[in-house]
Amino acid sequence: MKVSQAVNFWLNYHRANSSKNTIRAYKELMERFCQVSGDKDLKELTSDDVLDFLNGITESKKPQTRKTRFSHLTSFFNFTKNNIDQSFQNPCDNPIIKKMFRAKALAAWDIPRAAKRRNSYSFLKRLPIGLKIISGKMEFMLKIAFFRYAMKLPDQWLKRLEMWLVFI
Repeated sequence: MKVSQAVNFWLNYHRANSSKNTIRAYKELMERFCQVSGDKDLKELTSDDVLDFLNGITESKKPQTRKTRFSHLTSFFNFTKNNIDQSFQNPCDNPIIKKMFRAKALAAWDIPRAAKRRNSYSFLKRLPIGLKIISGKMEFMLKIAFFRYAMKLPDQWLKRLEMWLVFI
């Protein structure tokens, strides 16, 4: 079976079972994939073909975008294996490709030891600048930061923080 035929089969399945946004995202990617290798037989596809394609369309893109494109292509190949040809080998099942297209891990906050003490007002001076905003979300954002250390945010800190933020 040709790649373009398998893509049409896969997209028809999603038209019946998926949301419009999912179909749109899949369709954009698969149209580009068909331009590159639509006339090839499924069994002729190699990991190198997939890697070249993914590198071409995700060059200078964010890591999450790269991961999403890889995940869509993997989904297509898994669907093909499960529903069209049981003997088909997914070209995305390659540890090197998986490693190249995984999303970067988020950096953990470096909250100083003072944050663990309930009476440490000096910690407020070292908050990331993104938290130094006056809004209803401030309390929520701070509670999230302290929740990581299983602490309840003291009310007196919120009052002091509000006063401190006025001077920023």
